Amino acid sequence: MTDSSGGVLANATVLVREADTSRARTVTTDAAGTFRLGQLPVGTYQIHVTFPGFTEFTQDCIPLMIGQTVDLMIALLPAGVTEVVGVSAQPPPLDTHQTAITTTG
Repeated sequence: MTDSSGGVLANATVLVREADTSRARTVTTDAAGTFRLGQLPVGTYQIHVTFPGFTEFTQDCIPLMIGQTVDLMIALLPAGVTEVVGVSAQPPPLDTHQTAITTTG
């Protein structure tokens, strides 16, 4: 588990949920940013990762077969700054003394 610049994210929370049963297990990444879950039943899984100050990551439909090891390269993005744009300009006043016909096309 890394951030978008490649820095390791230790202690990220990883939730692994089996799609058919909704059975879930939670682990945290180690000092190298990796995690391991053993003895998962064959099935399809969802991975959900959280780490303070970063956007959450979710990946669905991860198939797991007998004896398979799945390597996921997950890079979390810094949490975005919410930007609000306010428009306060008023349209020019309507000149009621002037008439004009315009056509477009």
